[in-house]
Amino acid sequence: MDEWGLSAGDVVELRGLSKLEMNGQRGTVLPLEFPGQAKALGRLAVMMEATGKRLSLKVENLVKVQSTAGAAKTGGDLGEEWSTLLNERGKSMGLPLRCPERRRQHRGAEPEPPRQLV
Repeated sequence: MDEWGLSAGDVVELRGLSKLEMNGQRGTVLPLEFPGQAKALGRLAVMMEATGKRLSLKVENLVKVQSTAGAAKTGGDLGEEWSTLLNERGKSMGLPLRCPERRRQHRGAEPEPPRQLV
């Protein structure tokens, strides 16, 4: 597989297939069961993300999807950094499963002052 620039576990996108609906779909390259046969046929086994089906696809129709590890982070990607920041400040990431203050407000009771997360 190295000669094709792919290895087991790589995420690939399908391109140039005669079944047009398959183009653009993604899958994961599976480990080779028969390396000699794969090399001779120029095909790799790919597990499709959307369906979970295992397909044998020509290498020329597979484009490796670049990893997002080095990409710029957005707000949704900051979980680990946010956790570290909270830990440094002695805070917890745990949230209550329900909000008793809101339940009391709906029943007409006096609301409790907000509790500080520990």
